[in-house]
Amino acid sequence: MPREPIRRTIDGHVLTLVQGDITHQRVDAIVNAANSRLVGGGGVDGAIRRAGGPAIEEECARIRAAQGGCPTGSAVITGAGRLPARYVIHAVGPVWSGGRQGEAALLASAYRSSLELATAHGVRTIAFPSISTGVYGYPVALAAQVALRTVVEVVQGTSIEEVRFVLFSEQDFDAYAAALEEVLGAMKQEPSLHDRSDRTSQGALGEDLVHGAAGTAPAEPAGATGGAGQDGAPGGVSGIGGPGAQPQQPLWQTTPPGGTEEAAEAPAAPAAKARRARPQARPARKPSRAARRRGVARRRRGAAAAGRRGGARRPAGAGARGGPRRRRTAGRPTRTVRRGGGRAAGGRRQARTAAGARRGRARRGVRRRRA
Repeated sequence: MPREPIRRTIDGHVLTLVQGDITHQRVDAIVNAANSRLVGGGGVDGAIRRAGGPAIEEECARIRAAQGGCPTGSAVITGAGRLPARYVIHAVGPVWSGGRQGEAALLASAYRSSLELATAHGVRTIAFPSISTGVYGYPVALAAQVALRTVVEVVQGTSIEEVRFVLFSEQDFDAYAAALEEVLGAMKQEPSLHDRSDRTSQGALGEDLVHGAAGTAPAEPAGATGGAGQDGAPGGVSGIGGPGAQPQQPLWQTTPPGGTEEAAEAPAAPAAKARRARPQARPARKPSRAARRRGVARRRRGAAAAGRRGGARRPAGAGARGGPRRRRTAGRPTRTVRRGGGRAAGGRRQARTAAGARRGRARRGVRRRRA
């Protein structure tokens, strides 16, 4: 079961670790771990040439006829033939000799030359194998740190959007995953490690890792001085991305391309308009005692009027609760007496009682006069 891909975004550039076959990657350019004679071999080189067809071999033959091959630490570019890519970049890595022959600087130069060629040809996505860790015997853990450090530094300021490392085995994938965490952690803790302006080659950073682990002094890189490559081919061939390139801008640099002066000349953002404060509302005045009494009287009159209106709208014989109750009085026709009704019904009962009292007083006065 292949490992899950690991993706990290560094200053707008995506760095991906994938386990799989590099000949199946749909990218703009595929990097081939080639030899200095640019002839077919085994491993990644043989797989890429078989998948790409004879067109790749024909272009490599023309390059050999023109310049005699490709020195160690350099790279050349050809078409991709039948591969799902536009270009194949042939990078020549060093043979491991114990870390005392400038192998780290040459390996970093191979990665840097590949990225420079890719940038010159407008490549936006590129896939790398693990260069020099096959038959050349470079330890995978050390090669992973050199490769990742170089890519992280060189990709800054280029048009490349994604750099993908395609690892064939699980062991290689795990080694690159561990190295990626170490490199990113070192960038956060010690940013000065990447700012080595006194070095003529960024590959010296990878060489420090090798000699720090082996306890030996770093050797002068052969590719950086124009010396002979792996098979004696002359270094610094015209038209080839060589190891003598200028160092790139450090990754942690936040100054714009124009420097601090250009940033200082930029117009300042207009200040936001101050909002006009709203006047606070005055606190409500407490009503006087007389006003409160008038309000109570108004509410009582309104309640009484509402009760009278409600009684007029009710149908005859309908009670407020429990329905009508019929009662027969002496000498009078049957009438309906309402039950309940609340405050309004009570007011009506009081009015009827007062009217009855007046009628009673009138009758008694008539009887007295007659007597």
